[in-house]
Amino acid sequence: MIRPYQQAVLDKCRDHVRAGRKRILIVSPTGTGKTVMFAALANSCLAKGGTVDFYVPRRELADQARAIMPRANITTIQAAIRQERRHPTMQLIDEAHHQVGPEWATVASERSIQIGATATPVAGLRNAFDELVVAISIREATEQGFLVPCEVIGPDETLPPGQLAQHPWAAYRAYADGSQAIVFSSSVEVAEEHAWQFRNAGIPAACIHGESADRDPDIARFRSGELRVLTSVQVLTEGFDHPPVSTCILATRCGSVQTYLQRVGRVLRPAPGKTGALVIDLCGSTLTHQHPAAERTFHLDEAPIRLAQHDDGVRFCRVCGAIILVPGECDECGAAKEKNWPVVVDKPLRVYAWQRLQGDDEETRIRRLAKWLREAEKAGHKPGRALYRYKASYREWPTPEQRAKAAAIHAA
Repeated sequence: MIRPYQQAVLDKCRDHVRAGRKRILIVSPTGTGKTVMFAALANSCLAKGGTVDFYVPRRELADQARAIMPRANITTIQAAIRQERRHPTMQLIDEAHHQVGPEWATVASERSIQIGATATPVAGLRNAFDELVVAISIREATEQGFLVPCEVIGPDETLPPGQLAQHPWAAYRAYADGSQAIVFSSSVEVAEEHAWQFRNAGIPAACIHGESADRDPDIARFRSGELRVLTSVQVLTEGFDHPPVSTCILATRCGSVQTYLQRVGRVLRPAPGKTGALVIDLCGSTLTHQHPAAERTFHLDEAPIRLAQHDDGVRFCRVCGAIILVPGECDECGAAKEKNWPVVVDKPLRVYAWQRLQGDDEETRIRRLAKWLREAEKAGHKPGRALYRYKASYREWPTPEQRAKAAAIHAA
């Protein structure tokens, strides 16, 4: 069944095509049904006598697509390059953020409608697409029940390269014992070591990487529940779909927001009995990229994923929501910006402060706003600074009634 936001995407794509714009990129979070939207587009085209080519980056994704698009020509870009160029009615491109190189140019047909989909657009996609359609945000999908709520725990600061707050197995045992987890490590050798440490602690685990001889059997053992943990480098970053997995352990830094969102996206899908997801961030990458559900905007230019920012240039601490007075430092909670074998530095992991605020009741929110109004006045700022801080903390503006009550407390 097509969800309302999926239908809205299909309608927008058809409107663009009718207006003569035939290169369209759909942006939709991991787990929100990009393949379902592709199937609707493909089946509509096929029903009208057209032809459809569907391109996927890996064979595993091709197998998934054939189950719901049996009449489409499903292949990888690499296979299509070796064949004579085709000119189907429609070309559908999964994980379209990969199609920024010359390979896609050798396959793309100017005669075809080209529609790509990705959760994480990258720089350079303006060369491949003219229009961008955003389906839904992670926050909206969570609120509507299409993704599960996500909690993130990690150190109070972004750790230097090569450092981990805790051993992955120890953090798993402390915070996610018994859950199914994916661990992202910095190299094949480190991933193998991490898997051994899990097994040594009595936790069934295996390492999955591009050179794994027994990769498919280990994935099957994980899906069956025999294995509780998979460690990986890049193999499981995208395209791996196992809804019951609920824990993501970041045992290496995420150099880009694209990598961060792809890795975290592995654990956001709902499943029977699954009430939420946990991200154990051992490097503090979330302090750089913010929570997965943070407000973001998407673009086809050189800054494709941007955090929603305020027009007046005010910046807030990504951990506690306090105004940043000195670049890179927070006077309130001490968070700072980011300044082989990882070194475990034995730092405590905490739920990021802004997440704790989401449980505040109405009275607590009003008291916090009154406190922030006092602090803004004391610092010589306008009251709007407190309102922006409220927005940064609660992801919504205070209501007029809340503002009036907070102002009364502040004036008392």
